[in-house]
Amino acid sequence: MNDAIAAAGETGRRAAAWVRELAERQSAEGHRAVLEQAADAIEQTAGREIVPGGEGQPDDELRYALTAGLVTGNPYSGGRLLLATGERIALVSVCALAAAMPRTVLCDLERELSRMDAAVSAVSSAAEP
Repeated sequence: MNDAIAAAGETGRRAAAWVRELAERQSAEGHRAVLEQAADAIEQTAGREIVPGGEGQPDDELRYALTAGLVTGNPYSGGRLLLATGERIALVSVCALAAAMPRTVLCDLERELSRMDAAVSAVSSAAEP
């Protein structure tokens, strides 16, 4: 179980680094901020939010930072995020998977977490140029 949690944490850090790279490309400060918040939330939910014996629910602030509406950009920044083809869908997918990772403690943590870990790795790797 500890190996699965450690692997998920590492995947979360890699996925968060990818999202931070997306943030650096944004010309609008609001878009950068939203992506930085999403990156922090990905890292946290894929790591220390996975608590065996816990409730399996990230707090409201983390869930909010991972919502599809926010990761499509800051509505007050005007325009859309500057993303290459496929990055928008990959971003939403990674956020959804990261948000679900803490719930694995409620079922078969090792099996479910390993599958989610592989999916996050595949999605974020495929979206990289």
